[in-house]
Amino acid sequence: MIDHADSYLTGPQVNERFGISSMTRWRWAHSARLAFPVPIKINGRSYFKRSELDLWESNQRPKPVKAA
Repeated sequence: MIDHADSYLTGPQVNERFGISSMTRWRWAHSARLAFPVPIKINGRSYFKRSELDLWESNQRPKPVKAA
């Protein structure tokens, strides 16, 4: 059985997952405020750990406001 949490996505797969362009992915990666996951580089290609992307995405959702 494959553990997808420890698999990697290529840059284009990340673009497709979030519906963004390569330039947007570059901006996200270079924004300290967003803290986008840092890819590993192999032969000049970027690979993003799926579990880190999942965690980052879950942290982007607005937090529910508690009623007083």
